[in-house]
Amino acid sequence: MTNIENLKYFFGAYRGICILTIYGIASVKSLGAMTEILEKLSKEKSKKYLIDFNNTDTTDESIILILINFKNIIKEKKAKFRFCGFSRQLKHKLIDEGVLEENEYVTRQMDAFNELAK
Repeated sequence: MTNIENLKYFFGAYRGICILTIYGIASVKSLGAMTEILEKLSKEKSKKYLIDFNNTDTTDESIILILINFKNIIKEKKAKFRFCGFSRQLKHKLIDEGVLEENEYVTRQMDAFNELAK
């Protein structure tokens, strides 16, 4: 687990799925850490990604730009992906603003994993 700027993250893999779990506070103050995560994500070779924000608080809308970058990196790889774990309020905001599509989000990590494992 890596800890930078009040944000911790863990990259793991299981059954061919790259699992990124993010903990802490995602805010403007943690953009450096999120940039590091994006760089590592871009180097991954998987064709399936699960990005779990279940243990992450957000204090502002900086997360929107990060999610767009996450999606762009994964789409360039032509990989399948699911996000999980956002608060209900943030999930609706992301969908309403077109940042996230309904089918890209699953509430629970296990459900996201099961979808990607198919």
